[in-house]
Amino acid sequence: MENMLNDNLDRDIIRENLARQNHYVAPDILKVDIAERLLGCLQNKTPWQIAFRQGDKDVTVSPQELRQWTAEQNAAFHKSLITQAQKEYQFYYNRYPMIDAYIQGRDTGLYLHKFTEFLNGEEFLEFARHITGDKEIRKSEPHAACYIPGNFLKLHDDHSTKEMDRRYALVFNLSRRWESDWGGLLQLVDDNRIIETVVPNFNSVSILRLPQKHQVSYVAPYATESRFTITVWLRAD
Repeated sequence: MENMLNDNLDRDIIRENLARQNHYVAPDILKVDIAERLLGCLQNKTPWQIAFRQGDKDVTVSPQELRQWTAEQNAAFHKSLITQAQKEYQFYYNRYPMIDAYIQGRDTGLYLHKFTEFLNGEEFLEFARHITGDKEIRKSEPHAACYIPGNFLKLHDDHSTKEMDRRYALVFNLSRRWESDWGGLLQLVDDNRIIETVVPNFNSVSILRLPQKHQVSYVAPYATESRFTITVWLRAD
């Protein structure tokens, strides 16, 4: 399998920075042609689902289903969405569950499946173990996201559960021209203070040791592009 990482990547620099702090942003993470091909797939080929929280459950709705809603149904949906966001955890963005789709054999030929295979291949997993120093990492759980105006992800920490032992999150940023004042910024939070803000520059990766509180800020109505990312949880279960 082709190595999709940039051949000139300095893995030791990433490792040293992660050892000093809980997060690091590495530029030029993938080969440029790989990043371009992933972006093209996300823009033109990926069958997105609209994702949000309903109570304590994650829910997805297809764009086709959403288009069939009446104006009253759409208004009620947005009211419910915002009401929950005012009181508790909520998110609202477009999602493609890469692992589930791969395992279930959906969307044959989609380039994201090649990336899923690479992320779970030994070459990438050894890279992940090296930069984190965590020899227990044994698999990757990726999912793709597309944020458009009005989308957001509230504060959370990606903590582990009995079923999932998440050690790190890697957020591959794949938007070509994202402006900092459009929102959609990854923000790391400690004691209700934003300690770092990351603009999702093309072909960079944000690496977070978990659990760690973070959020994606509200995407402004004047944003003219979509914010594309692939989040990869490195797991030890």
